[in-house]
Amino acid sequence: MKNLKLIDKKVMSFSINYHNSTTTEQTESFVTFGAVNGNDYKGNMYNHEAVTDNTMNNWWTLPLKGLQYNNKNIFKSQVNYAIIDSGTSFIYLPKTDWDAFNSSISAVEGLSCSTHVKNGADQYCKSFTKTCDELQDSIGTLAIELESVKYTIPAKGFLIENILRAKCVVGISYISDTNDMVILGDTFMRNFYISFEYENSRVGLAVNKNAPYSNIEISLKFGAWYIVAIICLTLLLIGLLAFIIYVCLRDRLRRRKERKVMRISGPGKSNQGSNGGINKTDYGTFSEKT
Repeated sequence: MKNLKLIDKKVMSFSINYHNSTTTEQTESFVTFGAVNGNDYKGNMYNHEAVTDNTMNNWWTLPLKGLQYNNKNIFKSQVNYAIIDSGTSFIYLPKTDWDAFNSSISAVEGLSCSTHVKNGADQYCKSFTKTCDELQDSIGTLAIELESVKYTIPAKGFLIENILRAKCVVGISYISDTNDMVILGDTFMRNFYISFEYENSRVGLAVNKNAPYSNIEISLKFGAWYIVAIICLTLLLIGLLAFIIYVCLRDRLRRRKERKVMRISGPGKSNQGSNGGINKTDYGTFSEKT
């Protein structure tokens, strides 16, 4: 398309809808070629340089820095990457991390986390008795940290209605830790407006304007280096302030001492000694009496 001059830039952007088979109300899904439309997302767009080395160059790959469920760390594996893949329906966590996630979510009343085997790889938590609307208040948020940015999805953002013969399914499953990746499929992508820039090997993410839930969040997560830099800067400012105070006090004391000496002696005055022969001034010098 770029070679044919149909588009100006080698970029495509996705806005994937929230599918709800129980209602006729649907938000549109669309892909835009050649541009990033600022009207299709809310807030800022955060850009990430895609990993371009080794086998991870086969996907749109970003460095993975953390996973949280309900504000608790579930990042127990040594996995380094997350791929964004519109060809995958769900979110797939490394098995070690999914076990930590599953130990919390399986306690939700009405939710069954029994095994649903497909090629020996998949397992889903689902409810046969409650809808996603009935479950969402009992399920926490999922947060994925990509570099220094944390993407937080509310429960309704990863719950899917009326699939796998269940009323509600948690759209999160697992793959082997040896794959060294988290797969962020449509369940993740429908919460965010996502652009793929081929020329810059860059991925941009922002809150999807069409997502029906307002509590999708993107926040900066500052690393240890940032905290160290803030501490060093704070100590430097404290040191500078202490030096300024010291200089001001020193100059004030010096001026006070000079004024005291001037009050005692005064210009041209001397104290005549009782012997009538020698005067001793306040500055500690001697002169002959005239």
